[in-house]
Amino acid sequence: MGLEFIKRTYRTTLIVAILVFFYTWGYYSFSSAVGILTGTVWGCLNLFFVTSLVTSFIKTGEKDYTKIWILLLVKFPILYGLGFLALKIDYFNPLSFLLGFTLVLAVIVLKVLGKYLIESVLKQNLKEKKL
Repeated sequence: MGLEFIKRTYRTTLIVAILVFFYTWGYYSFSSAVGILTGTVWGCLNLFFVTSLVTSFIKTGEKDYTKIWILLLVKFPILYGLGFLALKIDYFNPLSFLLGFTLVLAVIVLKVLGKYLIESVLKQNLKEKKL
């Protein structure tokens, strides 16, 4: 699982978020749907900045400290400030924002579990010579 896994996670999370947005809009309320979508986008941006920071820090060779500082200055004050403002505006329920944020984590967990289960079933079938 490398950086490609995280890129696939962004795509899967945003697709699921759009489906959840329409479902929530149709069956609950538009403001809750916007809260879930906002939380998901915020969570994906947070994951992007964490990934960029970690890859910049552990990069072998000469590190680009300017890039690291820019990422730190964008992630912490700006991204978290936008999250605070999104909650302070009080357009949607904070619980819907939290559900959207945790949607990113749920997609990661489900992708890892799916990969693990598929590999274990394949190993078991190969062991029993069913394949």
